[in-house]
Amino acid sequence: MSKIYTIFGLFFILLASKVTGQFTITGPKNSIEISGLISFDYNYRFLSNPGNEPDYKKNKFELGNARFKIEGRTGLHYEYNLQLDLSRLGYTDVVGEFPALLDASFIYKSKLVDIAGGYQKVPYSRSSLVPFQYQPMWQRAEISRGYMFSRRDVGVTLSKEMWNDRIALYAGAYSGQGEYIMTSITEGDNDKNGTLEYIARAEVNYPYKIKYRDVYDTHHSSIPSISLGVNGRYVNRTKSLPYGTTDFDVKLISGKKTTYGLDLATQYKGFSGLFEIHQMKIEPTDPTDITNFLLSKQTTYFYAGGTVVQLAYYSKKLKSGILARYDELIPNDLRSSTYKVQNISLCYNLLLNGYKSMLRVQYWYRINNDIQSSIPQKFKDDQIRIGWQYSF
Repeated sequence: MSKIYTIFGLFFILLASKVTGQFTITGPKNSIEISGLISFDYNYRFLSNPGNEPDYKKNKFELGNARFKIEGRTGLHYEYNLQLDLSRLGYTDVVGEFPALLDASFIYKSKLVDIAGGYQKVPYSRSSLVPFQYQPMWQRAEISRGYMFSRRDVGVTLSKEMWNDRIALYAGAYSGQGEYIMTSITEGDNDKNGTLEYIARAEVNYPYKIKYRDVYDTHHSSIPSISLGVNGRYVNRTKSLPYGTTDFDVKLISGKKTTYGLDLATQYKGFSGLFEIHQMKIEPTDPTDITNFLLSKQTTYFYAGGTVVQLAYYSKKLKSGILARYDELIPNDLRSSTYKVQNISLCYNLLLNGYKSMLRVQYWYRINNDIQSSIPQKFKDDQIRIGWQYSF
């Protein structure tokens, strides 16, 4: 533990100075803004079952993010976004939470509806839609990290806000390949049957909108507010990813996959909370998938899903936030009761200059770390991650 305390002390010494913000160029009808985000951390994993040959490779310094973003506006109707994470270039794996390409899209804005086209975040799951810069923890809950469903895809999104932004509606059609549409695994092609994935989301806020970035109530709202969101998605695929490509192998799977979820966010006088739940009904059609997922049981489908519950408080005086989160992931309800991931995560943030210069400390406590469970070992080990983010 002495190593952890030493690392923790170093991060407090390396307090960054205040940043000046994004670089903006404006013209009569055009504007362009250039910004970026750099984060690094030290991760320490407490091995639950080290055995004779303990593996300490995850105890390391790492460059969490090196993001470069361009946002622009042309005239009254067009906006565009391009965002890359240079820290992910050269990686062969694709993690939904941190792909190399984060955004490459444009938006046409009109009085009737806004239309976004290109590679973008899909409108599903509040915890997935929180921008990383405003996310207190280093890692999202397991259900919304990008292992169970895609967080980004190429397609078209229609959106409309009403009642002073208290009501927001989203609907879109996408390739269904998620982040893999941008990799050599799919080579940019759709599934063999050519069908799309359809996603929709609706939100109601009262008395005012709670933005996705408002995980902490940094303004100490004087009036209690609430946001209720419901969303769903559907895709029917012919081909699965090769078995073993991703954890749990349910992200892209043959057959029908119907996903639906609900999220409820609140904030008042510095306190904020979130409850989120998701369920997937998956009907595999490939013979290999039927064997691996249905386990020779008398059924044509299985369920997967997860839950997120979190409570946070932000102190203006201390420029600090604390957050506690419970999250649960059940990859397949047909398997044993130990085939699930359960975490309690604790988080501390020091917002030296708001989110522009912020310390992140997150500790994971694994509730279900039974060594007999068949979930991957990395989901059984407690860990702590300490680092800093700096945006410009």
